[in-house]
Amino acid sequence: MAGQKICVVGAGRVGATLIQNLANRNMCSEILVRDNNEGVAQGMCLDIMQSAYIAGSTTTIRVLKDNTELQDCAALFFCAGSPRLPGMTRSDLLLANARVVSEVFSEFKPYLKKTIVVMVTNPLDAMLYLTRKILDVPREQVLGMAGVLDSARMAHYIREKLQMTASEIIAPVIGSHGDLMVPLGRFATVGGIPLPDLVTSDVIADIENRTRNGGAEIVGYLKNGSAFYAPARAAAVMAEAILKDRGDILCASVLLEGEYGFDDVCIGVPIVLGASGCRKILNYKLNDTEKAAFEQSVASVAELITILKNEQVV
Repeated sequence: MAGQKICVVGAGRVGATLIQNLANRNMCSEILVRDNNEGVAQGMCLDIMQSAYIAGSTTTIRVLKDNTELQDCAALFFCAGSPRLPGMTRSDLLLANARVVSEVFSEFKPYLKKTIVVMVTNPLDAMLYLTRKILDVPREQVLGMAGVLDSARMAHYIREKLQMTASEIIAPVIGSHGDLMVPLGRFATVGGIPLPDLVTSDVIADIENRTRNGGAEIVGYLKNGSAFYAPARAAAVMAEAILKDRGDILCASVLLEGEYGFDDVCIGVPIVLGASGCRKILNYKLNDTEKAAFEQSVASVAELITILKNEQVV
């Protein structure tokens, strides 16, 4: 939206693709970029800004020079850190990326009092918890991009199974952004029709399993990196909801304070997203199997948080 400014930390594949998504759609007036390799960031800014001109966009993209420029940013997307490599779990990334997150947000903290912060770096839920602790702002301002991506993957597998073209598919995924995420096939719909009315329980189980392993599948094919097109587009969807104050219902990681029976843990749940961040957390009525899976997912994030606490990172 004209007059609004955002910041993207990390000019790697996800960060650069996110910036291009935002700029080509003329979604904001200015994008600030922070990356440890300033030369790479500067070159990327020029390249994408020229691409945006071809698309008819007036968005300005430039390297962040002074942290005071962050004060009037509507949103900040954190995409910096080590990528997930073959054979590497998201927990393997924990301490390495925790150092990056701690360094940047300790530096940025005075200037983000009103900015909506969206974490993209993995392991996402633990990194979000660390970010919330460092910034010490209301939980509504600090969110994690996971559910939008995981839901898109599930919707893709549903479309593939049904051998259909574009259609309205709602495919909610809650829980941690990792192998223990909880795809909710029972709540998925295709054109308003419940998925269980269209396919068998075995097909739904297969869709859910592929969703849980969607990121690892891509890593296996790429060999030396992880997904970036879909994560960047998912982050752009969240940016648009924030910048346009749309009140979109989507799944995202947020600090729970009693919702779903849990406290002091960041986990993916359905939220209403707008300019102020998380307006509201919505509640699915989970059955016993789904509750057990969600509890296991929460426990996996809590374990990572305990490691951060033991290492005195938080």
